[in-house]
Amino acid sequence: MTSEMDTCVAPLVMPKQRTYLLPAISLIPLLASILLLSLLYLGFTFDGSWFSSAKPLRWNGARMAVSKGEGAVVQKALIIKAEGQAGVAVASLTTPPFWAQDYAKAVWSVEGANPAAEYAMLWHSIEKPGRIFSTPLLLTRQGLVSANLHGDEKWSGQIVGLALTMQGAIAAPMTVNRVTMQPASAGAALAEVWDKWTTPQVWGTSTINYLDGEALEHEIALLPVMAGGLLLAILILLALARFGRKPVDVAVIWFMVFATWLALDTRWQATLFDQLQRTHQQFAGKSSQDKQLANFDGELFQFILQVRQKIPLASARVMLFSDDPYLRGRGTYHLYPMNVLSSGHMLPAAQFKPGDYLALVAKKDMAYDPGQQTLLWGNGQTLRAELLISSPGNLLVKVL
Repeated sequence: MTSEMDTCVAPLVMPKQRTYLLPAISLIPLLASILLLSLLYLGFTFDGSWFSSAKPLRWNGARMAVSKGEGAVVQKALIIKAEGQAGVAVASLTTPPFWAQDYAKAVWSVEGANPAAEYAMLWHSIEKPGRIFSTPLLLTRQGLVSANLHGDEKWSGQIVGLALTMQGAIAAPMTVNRVTMQPASAGAALAEVWDKWTTPQVWGTSTINYLDGEALEHEIALLPVMAGGLLLAILILLALARFGRKPVDVAVIWFMVFATWLALDTRWQATLFDQLQRTHQQFAGKSSQDKQLANFDGELFQFILQVRQKIPLASARVMLFSDDPYLRGRGTYHLYPMNVLSSGHMLPAAQFKPGDYLALVAKKDMAYDPGQQTLLWGNGQTLRAELLISSPGNLLVKVL
């Protein structure tokens, strides 16, 4: 009688005991698959040393300065607003000395880069202080990534300075968040990718749609790695079940799917909460005007506030000229409800009338002669005008 009861009860107890082992059973093949895919990726793409004692070096944009062009440091980033002469902008960085042979790649993390422009990284060393070397930069979805410096004969000695150069037009402000020097080892490169996956990223224009995983060489995003690892883990379980002639526990597969989804969603939520904290620190408790001043285009808003004070009549003709479409749009918006004509090209001098107000925002090839009260531009065109406001890169004049 007792043996019959034991036979009936035993099958009911075993599944309950197995449920406690589901997390361990599920995560082992999943984590092993992700690690295997990462190692395979390294084997095909990494051509440097697999082991190195050097650690990654990072400097954020606040350590940099615009040596050519116009820009400013905002929080921990460098905002490049306009290029300098010959359409070149340069963000320079003085670094503590480090040996070039220990590092194989530089990753410049930027936002708002113009895809049509050309980018390069400059550097100089203690051993050759009078020479500046360069290498082209590859623009990827994650930012600007340098070519592999391992084996480059120019990349040698003790490096004491880096710079990012851009040749082309800056259609909108470009943000330089940081530059990272990756050690010449596969382990360090893999650790760098893991750090990017687990550290909340700075919110960007594409973050609402997807999260960018930093690359080992070009791109290795978190989502395809997790999806590939999940698929490989399921295939491994199916193969083991076939050779072992035991059915696969469906609960194990579902737990792996749930764990993968939870890891990706946790990563997303971490970025959201981190951005919430950044936004709170930047804007919380401030008036509407102070929030505008705290924004990344606060300097433009400050100039527009001065313009509004100088133009008391709502019926006055106001014209805003700028080479930058973004600045034109934002400037026109801040001047609302005034009726503003905005353009990237100056009109002929004959089309301006006395009493017109001209706001020039980051406009090239413009000059003002205070002695003659004359605005000059283009092919010798001149216009008699009174200077009302003069700030770095911006002017407000009233046509006489």
